[in-house]
Amino acid sequence: MITCGHCGCTLVGEIKKGKYIYYRCTHYKTDCNEPYVREEVLEEKFADILRMLRFDEEVLEWIRTALKEGHDDETRYHREIVDKLQKEYKRLEQRLEAMYVDNLDGKIGERDHISAVSPPLSPVVAFAFPFGPRPAPQTDGSDRGT
Repeated sequence: MITCGHCGCTLVGEIKKGKYIYYRCTHYKTDCNEPYVREEVLEEKFADILRMLRFDEEVLEWIRTALKEGHDDETRYHREIVDKLQKEYKRLEQRLEAMYVDNLDGKIGERDHISAVSPPLSPVVAFAFPFGPRPAPQTDGSDRGT
């Protein structure tokens, strides 16, 4: 949060003419008369302050270690999520295949098969088949190129 150097109130950004950003004091506590400041001016002031920062090697090593550990944790988390989704996808694929075989073997009727695969079974199915369930193979011989 950026505060006004004159009265200590918060500065807020406003877009002017649809593309220029100016910051001004909110005048919350007092009737501050500080002028608007262009975003570029504030950016340059912050850059000057950041250029003055110096860290010793111990602090830099601590930052490197923390960033690496954070990245490793994030990577591990994403890998676990992907593995979980892949397992769920495989499980659902196997169920769909079993339903298809049961349908072919006459263990379940066409209506039961269609109603089972029509609504998504889980978010994984919606993700895996974004255009709806897989179409059932045609059994009337029309898929033989006739």
